[in-house]
Amino acid sequence: MKNNTKNITRLESYNGWQVRVTKNNITRSKFFGDNAYSTAGYALDSAIAYREYLNSISLTRFIAPAVRPSIKPIFVKHMKPLTLAQGVVQYALNLQ
Repeated sequence: MKNNTKNITRLESYNGWQVRVTKNNITRSKFFGDNAYSTAGYALDSAIAYREYLNSISLTRFIAPAVRPSIKPIFVKHMKPLTLAQGVVQYALNLQ
């Protein structure tokens, strides 16, 4: 079992497993919580699969940061809210 869990640590205080893989002084880590995977066994299986994935990818892919799309709404700070009369006028203008 010890060979199977290389680079995987059990964190009892957080109830889960942490995977850490290092290539060329760059470390990638991820936590697999027991509650998210139902049991400690399923969390360990997922941690092992993730470790194998990290070990199998190329160095350039390993180094590249994960790109996550921004889903934050864009707010315009300089615009003031319209009064009811201004809103009615703007609505009427948009109808034409």
